[in-house]
Amino acid sequence: MIDHLDYLEELGITGIYFTPIFKATSNHKYDTIDYFEIDPQFGDKETFRELIQKCHERGIRVMLDAVFNHSGYYFEPFQDVLKHGEKSKYKDWFHIKEFPLQFEPRPNYDTFGFVPEMPKLNTENAAVKQYLLDVAKYWIEEFDIDGWRLDVANEIDHHFGVSLDRKLRL
Repeated sequence: MIDHLDYLEELGITGIYFTPIFKATSNHKYDTIDYFEIDPQFGDKETFRELIQKCHERGIRVMLDAVFNHSGYYFEPFQDVLKHGEKSKYKDWFHIKEFPLQFEPRPNYDTFGFVPEMPKLNTENAAVKQYLLDVAKYWIEEFDIDGWRLDVANEIDHHFGVSLDRKLRL
């Protein structure tokens, strides 16, 4: 993409929105494993940093997709819940109805679109809020992104969405 920024500038493009770029198992990347890593299919952090710098030199802003409603099955806190059940320190990070976790015929925990591989995050939980705020700040401070698009914003805790907006206004 870096090689095509001149063309985008000629077209008058002033912003680029990226769907999820974080490490995930699927092609769509809405099943995040690690919110602090770029999926290897997209490159690496140094290339991303260079892309943002070159975009900014051309007056192009960069926005990332914040998938803060749900994570992926292989997200470390969810894996901890799978391993330790009710004793997991992350059990309240998700909307779990009962233990042990079941996947069929339907998961006994809330998910995005009834997909077991995308457990819904409990954005009312203070630790989850802080974690996601740390994620948002990391990409702003470390890579100078210009904004976030909240995926499934209507399903996250309203107060979290408002506090995220307030805390990220630097």
